[in-house]
Amino acid sequence: MQEVDLYPPLKRFLTQQGYEVKGEVQHCDVIAVRGDEPVVVVELKLSINMTVVLQAVDRLQISDTVYIGVPKGIGVLKKQRKQIVKLLRMLGLGLMVIDPAAALGVLMFCVIPVNTNRVRQNKEDINYWVNSCIELVIPTLVVVLCDAAL
Repeated sequence: MQEVDLYPPLKRFLTQQGYEVKGEVQHCDVIAVRGDEPVVVVELKLSINMTVVLQAVDRLQISDTVYIGVPKGIGVLKKQRKQIVKLLRMLGLGLMVIDPAAALGVLMFCVIPVNTNRVRQNKEDINYWVNSCIELVIPTLVVVLCDAAL
């Protein structure tokens, strides 16, 4: 498998959500735009390591909604899922676990990014922010938030 194999199912998923999706824009693997909403950035990788985490942190300069997209079944998620999710949440990053073989859906697990600085500045803002992120994943019924999906 290559990173490029993750793009078609992710594009299909985001397009179903009403996003216009482009690949390789401003050094970002995937950019998704819907109306006047903030841009969604996804960095696609075959594993999670410090390099991709730092790359995703750099993308926070472009958008507050940044995800790392990885394929289903990677070993590091099986062994250290809780620690990885905790770290990404602390950094304000999201995680998408993609199943390229899925016919209808793409996301097997999704951690919605929460910008902790924004929460501290204005607690009311988090409700709008989280609700807009949840809208990205909930309507398709392909998101399974459980360990079995990993």
